[in-house]
Amino acid sequence: MGLWRNKTRASKEVKSLANKHIAELEFKIKEMQEMVDNLVKLSRNCHGDDRPECPIISSLEGKK
Repeated sequence: MGLWRNKTRASKEVKSLANKHIAELEFKIKEMQEMVDNLVKLSRNCHGDDRPECPIISSLEGKK
């Protein structure tokens, strides 16, 4: 908001801030994609039946 209200600000400040936000978002997207990939892998290894053994839970317990 400060940059928006500041009529004397340089556009390079706005661009710099936008680029910082882009980098932060790209990092978060990468982290989330890694979580999705791991969960997909775990889900594929789960039998999904009546057995009490669950590779998803086992994996999560191992990461504590």
